[in-house]
Amino acid sequence: MDKVTIRPNLNTRDQITIHQGRLGKKLDSVHAVSINCLETVLRSSGRNEAFLNHNKTVHAGLIGKLTDLVMPKDTDPIVRYNPHLGDDSFTVNGELYTGGGTVTMIGHKAYLIEREH
Repeated sequence: MDKVTIRPNLNTRDQITIHQGRLGKKLDSVHAVSINCLETVLRSSGRNEAFLNHNKTVHAGLIGKLTDLVMPKDTDPIVRYNPHLGDDSFTVNGELYTGGGTVTMIGHKAYLIEREH
């Protein structure tokens, strides 16, 4: 499977949009999905439109390859990005997140799945 981008569908309360490649053609909308996250995309022009003008834009997402759904545990950290609150990057526990590991999105929340050691 080729790379996809996942992002919250802000026109719904609990759907995730899956795009082909880097925010390309919409492939599907789902409630839950897991990817092997390889990188993030964040277009600054769209972020500025969202933050400064309070408009919803398709400008950010998590890029990776689809994998079997892995349900998060209560201890798995959240991958955060909210341009309306002034965020200018994805973070996990306050640290910059640029990809790596398995990410599961359920509704509008993304979790970095921590592996058992």
